Amino acid sequence: MDKKKAVPKHSPNKKTLKNMLTNNQHIIIINELRGNNQGVTSLTFRFKFSIIDPPARISELKAKGYKFQTTYGIELDLLDQPHDRVARYFLLSEPVGVAA
Repeated sequence: MDKKKAVPKHSPNKKTLKNMLTNNQHIIIINELRGNNQGVTSLTFRFKFSIIDPPARISELKAKGYKFQTTYGIELDLLDQPHDRVARYFLLSEPVGVAA
């Protein structure tokens, strides 16, 4: 007898869930950088917003037409430990008619 697992129709598959999480991270990044002249560091995105790979999310947003400036410098983490070459992102422009 062939038994199949019942999967509820409302249950998102892994790919859909990953896309939802990625889109939420895009929204967080854009909202944090919009109108922010100080920029936001990759450490802040990692530790405050649990965005594990900020460079990948920035790259995806660039592919959608968002323009960023990235600077690099020494930044302190939450434990005041210095880290070299930490990215600080600035949003320069947004594409017209495209949502994060």
